[in-house]
Amino acid sequence: MFNYTEEELKKYLVANGTERSCYYFPQEPNAIYKLSLHSKAKQTKREIKYFQYLQKKNIPFTHLPRLLEVIETKKYTGFKQEIILGENGLPARHLWQLLSDEKSDKEKLRLYLYDLFKYLYKYNIQFCDLNPDNMVLDEKVGKIFLIDGLGCTDFFPYPVYFKSLGRKKIIRKCAYFMQFHPLLVNLFNNNKNPLP
Repeated sequence: MFNYTEEELKKYLVANGTERSCYYFPQEPNAIYKLSLHSKAKQTKREIKYFQYLQKKNIPFTHLPRLLEVIETKKYTGFKQEIILGENGLPARHLWQLLSDEKSDKEKLRLYLYDLFKYLYKYNIQFCDLNPDNMVLDEKVGKIFLIDGLGCTDFFPYPVYFKSLGRKKIIRKCAYFMQFHPLLVNLFNNNKNPLP
């Protein structure tokens, strides 16, 4: 149950976006809170609805953090979500950090990304914002997790309910995503359709 005061929230702020803020409380080391003011909660409401849809469809959360609790207060709409931790017990590193780290095993990253893309394709997981800031690597299990930007922003969310449309959209967005970094451009040996 959410019972943090405004002062406690300020103290535990870890990230601030245009629509919502993220809070991490040491007393809850396996969770992160994502909260939006009611007037800016469009993205948050969409993600909550989509998380609930995936849970109802029994989609395995092997590459997505779990939704733990929906939060509604007088001021905020939001949710408590599983946080993906690294081997050191701190929040897992983002993909951008890994790509720019000379010590990172780029071949493993290729395989982990391919595994993530196959997962998204297989279960028709829709996302609105696929970028390296929204991906983290759980080194313990060797998987990249998509931690933000879930759901479909289309006015009529046909890709969610029609797999053929959804999968075409996933392929298009994955191909676009690979243009961000030289490693990603060649990730699948220039195959335009990297997914099965």
